[in-house]
Amino acid sequence: MSAADALQNVIDPASATPATAQQTANDAKALATAANNRSIANRNIIRTFGQVTITGTATSQTFEFEEEQPNATYNLVATPTGFTGTPVFEAFVPVTIDKSTDEFTLHVSDAPGTGNSVTYDWQLRRNDEDE
Repeated sequence: MSAADALQNVIDPASATPATAQQTANDAKALATAANNRSIANRNIIRTFGQVTITGTATSQTFEFEEEQPNATYNLVATPTGFTGTPVFEAFVPVTIDKSTDEFTLHVSDAPGTGNSVTYDWQLRRNDEDE
């Protein structure tokens, strides 16, 4: 049902019954959901991804982008996906990410330890309208 059809079929409150009022509410919710879905679908989400590894006694690692970002308002998610040796648990816990237009630095709660490393998959997301 289009918005125009919905407006033409609006029930007069004076003659509404509980059933027609519920149907009107259901129609309004369906229209709002469809409009929201179109809005989300029309956004062009830009994604960049890669891996960064923190090794030994380091508690952070910097990753330089191949292509500079237009600003540092992007969303960056880092997830531990692999390790070598027996890193301490806290090495799997990201605490902060410092962002700039040409790089980001991932900081973890504790270093993996000598001879150990933790690898993170990362994904950068931004709306093209953020550029």
